[in-house]
Amino acid sequence: MWMGSRVVVVVPAYNEEPRVARVVEQMPPWVDDIVLVDDASRDMTAQAARATGDRRLVVVRHGSNRGVGAAIATGYRRAAAIACAPRDVFVVMAGDAQMDPRDLPALVTPIARGEADYVKGNRFGFPGVVRAMPLGRLIAGLAFSWATSRAIGVALSDSQCGYTAIAREACTRLDLGGLWPRYGYPNDLLSQLALRCMRIAEAPVRPVYADEVSRLKARDVPVVAGIVVRAWIRRMRTVLVVAIGLVTLASNARAAPPWVERNLTLPAGDWAFDFGFGVADQSPDPVEAGINLEMVVGLTDAVELGVRTGVRLGSSPADRFLQPDVYGRLFDRQYFDGDSEAVANPEVRVRGALVRLPVFELALEGRLIVPIEDNTAGLLFGVPLAFHLGDRVRLDTGAFVPIVIGNGPTPSRAAVNVPLDVWIQATRRLWLGPMTGLQIVHVADPPPIAHVSLGFGLGYQITHYLDFKTMVLFGDLADTSSFGAGAGVELRIE
Repeated sequence: MWMGSRVVVVVPAYNEEPRVARVVEQMPPWVDDIVLVDDASRDMTAQAARATGDRRLVVVRHGSNRGVGAAIATGYRRAAAIACAPRDVFVVMAGDAQMDPRDLPALVTPIARGEADYVKGNRFGFPGVVRAMPLGRLIAGLAFSWATSRAIGVALSDSQCGYTAIAREACTRLDLGGLWPRYGYPNDLLSQLALRCMRIAEAPVRPVYADEVSRLKARDVPVVAGIVVRAWIRRMRTVLVVAIGLVTLASNARAAPPWVERNLTLPAGDWAFDFGFGVADQSPDPVEAGINLEMVVGLTDAVELGVRTGVRLGSSPADRFLQPDVYGRLFDRQYFDGDSEAVANPEVRVRGALVRLPVFELALEGRLIVPIEDNTAGLLFGVPLAFHLGDRVRLDTGAFVPIVIGNGPTPSRAAVNVPLDVWIQATRRLWLGPMTGLQIVHVADPPPIAHVSLGFGLGYQITHYLDFKTMVLFGDLADTSSFGAGAGVELRIE
């Protein structure tokens, strides 16, 4: 017991046979229970822990490796079954002996006193951290802490430290089943806590690095970044709902031009923010989901600049293979050659109008794809065309040439895309119509392969500043088992 609170220490462990006994043996006597979660280790981790003979120890083993976040969720559930008082404390100490038990009182005391619901260890608050912590971890930890603080709206110094304590009452309010199961779980957990308005505090802890080998890989960095972006989206949903309500009230009679009359580029000084949610399905695999995030600004009346990325919500590459975020990019189907990472390749786009007549528009467009997925970069050159047929019909077409720049054994390759969307302005606010297109891939590596897409789109102008868009699309009529759908909003600021 510590200040009247029962203390349960959760120890997630995977292949920690050389170190886990040291963790158990150094546990202070006032710790009431130790829950070791063996995440399907291939060595003798559980046996090494049991060999200490500590009567406080309970071992729970996963049948398969599920990740450190899943192991902590399992430990929390077991701890909640052991300790029943609201201010009982659940501490997480990793099985790699990187967390000094001398720091336990600093983590547990704020919760036992009722001053905090969750306390994170702060390695950067300990003297000498610059000398003790490897440079790569130091830089990554500071960067992710900065980003996470802004994503969840809570100031944090060390978001990635896994040495934490939580009150039982706070733990039971979390969605443990929805917690990110692998690297990145601290950011996801912090997001849940912040959304529930729980009190988050920090306490300085010693940075301990000895003979352990970090399992964090370079490929995990975009995953953690994606989780931080998702945390920001969770937080901004409430802000967006409020903003939409205020905009709706503020724009009574003023109306933006109908869709079929809008130009290929934004007016000078205008901003557009697109938030789209997409799903993709390929029978018999499960449905995948993703989010599209895009921003465009009108530099002049004829030139606009845009940036875009996407977040895929699956926990493994197999759950992100269909790139569901693409279907959240409403009415723009020029994304190409993505992989199955959690965060899509960022894109920078420039479009300039060359010809603007009452019935015809022509523009030039260039896109640069930043190489995050599969270490490949990309360029796209396009000629968008729009035909305004009276005040009721608009045809969007053009020609686009995406070029993937290979790296190492990955060859460079190119394609040709010719979309054709027919939009009918049913009312001043509502437009809809069929979407189709031809894509020819492997144009530089015969034989070329042609894909014909077919779909249907619909949009509604909610206010002068806000459009709702949705679509369903079959990417290749030759394979109708695979299709996607999306819905989202575009918020414009003049």
